[in-house]
Amino acid sequence: VLRHTREGTTLEVVTTLLADGCLVRTFTDVSSFVQAEAARIKANQLLEQTQAIAMIGGWEIDLQTQELSWSEQIYRIFDTTPADFIPTIQSTAKLFTPNARKIVADSYEGDHHGLIEHDFEIEMLTVTGRPIWVHSRGTTIWENGLAVKRTAILQDITARKNAQAALRESEARWKLVLESVGDGLWDLEVQTGQEY
Repeated sequence: VLRHTREGTTLEVVTTLLADGCLVRTFTDVSSFVQAEAARIKANQLLEQTQAIAMIGGWEIDLQTQELSWSEQIYRIFDTTPADFIPTIQSTAKLFTPNARKIVADSYEGDHHGLIEHDFEIEMLTVTGRPIWVHSRGTTIWENGLAVKRTAILQDITARKNAQAALRESEARWKLVLESVGDGLWDLEVQTGQEY
């Protein structure tokens, strides 16, 4: 049992029944442990909230044991939950488009040693089959020319990619309109004198 004293300390009280029927009670000051645990919980909550706001999560793969771990936000990015999806090499393979598989495979190419960084944007699929774009940035640890562990952050950049595509489409439409009317366009920026 944990007891809080008037002075603000936390005591762990343990009662043990002895063979002769007597009770032995010990009191241990666990204040620093309780405070450290509360701080850890608060830090984890802050991390979860900031990852959710940024639509970013972390994952790590041990390439020797083939074990894969995800943060809570990675489940959200891929439209799933820990109860519905167990991340393994086999289960996550279906989330990668053929082009994404090639980009990831290329990031393992070469004779590397030590810590190697990667940074790329790839199109993937969620567990529900919805196409998304993610930005992956991380490191791979290499030993004796073999990749042994990759740690990465993944950020859902689908909204940005869609906005960029819409802007390109709009620019292409305006270019087509201007070229088809047969008229020219001249623009002068008065402050700088630059002409387009």
